[in-house]
Amino acid sequence: MHQAVTVPTAGVVRIAYRGLGNNASPSLVRVLHELRERVNVTDRTRTKRPDWRELSETELDDLIAQLTRSAGNLEAVQLRIRRRGCSSVEARNLVERLDSGT
Repeated sequence: MHQAVTVPTAGVVRIAYRGLGNNASPSLVRVLHELRERVNVTDRTRTKRPDWRELSETELDDLIAQLTRSAGNLEAVQLRIRRRGCSSVEARNLVERLDSGT
């Protein structure tokens, strides 16, 4: 299940406003303005991931787990399809198992 807002670690709220499946409204600027009145809002960050084609198998597994924990299931599924040659159903099932902790 995709979520536009997650808490990947204590004290950090991740708001995914761009990308497939992120149809969030209101605008990010408005959300950050509203949040500033309630919490400490730091500068926006952008995650720059390494090229998946250059990752070792262990690094790829770590990236897939990280994506799954941070609600990047679609990206994790796409990585499994591209790098491991899984079917879309097989890749989705593996990611869903990872997401559920089984």
